Amino acid sequence: MIVAYEERLGELFSASRLKTRDYSSGPHHTFSIIPVGDGWYAFKAQGLWIGSGEGQVNDAEASGVFKLVNDRAERAPTVSYDCGWRIQRLPHDRWKLRDWPGADGPACGGLNASIEGDYSR
Repeated sequence: MIVAYEERLGELFSASRLKTRDYSSGPHHTFSIIPVGDGWYAFKAQGLWIGSGEGQVNDAEASGVFKLVNDRAERAPTVSYDCGWRIQRLPHDRWKLRDWPGADGPACGGLNASIEGDYSR
């Protein structure tokens, strides 16, 4: 059930009329979050790695829904989700996002790309 809910929220994320809050962690890492009600949030994070050669770009991304408990939320990697993550709300309107590697290692990104970071506005 939660899988279908997350997929639908992902489809609606960019078209949402709810107020999206956008954060960054360096020039190539973005984190967007929407409060969807009753303490739940939808998020999308993207990180880019840009190499020195032509066409050397890899990306990482994660998205989902979560409910904060003590300013933290997490989703372990599973068969349905090979990309796990940990989110923490930090003081001063900041967020910490960490990749939670599965059995085969980090799966939220491509070569050299990551979603990890401390995100601020």
